[in-house]
Amino acid sequence: MRPIAIIFIGPPGSGKSTQAGELVKRFGILEHFDLGHVIEKTLYDPQNQDSPKIQEEKHRFETGELVSSEWVVSLEKEHITRVAAAGKGVIFSGSPREREEAEFLIPFLEETYGGGSILVFHIAVGEAVSLFRNTRRRVCEDCGTVVIWSKDTEDDAFCPACGGKLVRRSLDTVEATQRRLREYEHKAEAILAFFVAVGLPIFQINGERTPEEIAGEIASIVKQHI
Repeated sequence: MRPIAIIFIGPPGSGKSTQAGELVKRFGILEHFDLGHVIEKTLYDPQNQDSPKIQEEKHRFETGELVSSEWVVSLEKEHITRVAAAGKGVIFSGSPREREEAEFLIPFLEETYGGGSILVFHIAVGEAVSLFRNTRRRVCEDCGTVVIWSKDTEDDAFCPACGGKLVRRSLDTVEATQRRLREYEHKAEAILAFFVAVGLPIFQINGERTPEEIAGEIASIVKQHI
């Protein structure tokens, strides 16, 4: 197997982080860069609370806006460098979220992993599904694992991965999710157009199926390229 870069793009609640986690389990050479978890961990780290930049980005985050591209790019570059040095590929489940991020990220990934080493999966779900999933999901406050609502999980209080406390995020209200959806729709078109322009393969995935069905389809594609 060879290290590659995988990008998941899709609206809030489309299952990007869930599918990234499944790929990590199936392919040991891949590491997941969960931008949402990294952002939350950085924004709420007690050691960062005196930083005006952190407070500025936290305000954006908590009101459903996208944090600034400049700040995100710095987080991405640091992670890619570290993962590649360990001989592993990387999976992105929350970035790039703007075209200017993509214009930085893709050349850097190609420089790091080589040409033909980037796969894009576009996971599509409708607005009703996105709202349902977002307003009912919970996240582990320790490891960032996302627990999707179901009759089997609705009463769970602790993370199935690490035992941490499950919490609802401030950005998972109906109002904040709707803002994020509008912002995603506006920006995703430009990002996907850029991917097409630079010749990246984009695989269209129906995200309204079960996580297991989606994971099987994605894994079969990855096997052909890794």
